[in-house]
Amino acid sequence: MPSLNESFEYLQKLPFPDHPDSDALAEWIVDLAEADAYFAGVAQSVLGGANPRAFHLAGTDRLRAALKNIRVGSAADQAIFSQCERYLEALECVREALLASGSHPRPLL
Repeated sequence: MPSLNESFEYLQKLPFPDHPDSDALAEWIVDLAEADAYFAGVAQSVLGGANPRAFHLAGTDRLRAALKNIRVGSAADQAIFSQCERYLEALECVREALLASGSHPRPLL
């Protein structure tokens, strides 16, 4: 498993998904942005010396399930959907690294 630093650096290098034509995908990207901001903030705090156990690390299962339920039609939106999948996977890696860094009890998902 990559370290928190490696996972966070990888996430920072990924481009955030573009704006799609699909309203459902656009709404999902808003939720992704909120999760991204939270996990990035926690990662920066932990990398800066904060205790990882001080943070509640919610799961990403709802985001993952919502993304799986979205159907896109255009080739452009399909490419953005793929960006979303990659970005969510990177965000999940950061979350897993945060859990591992603080010996967090695994939350129920």
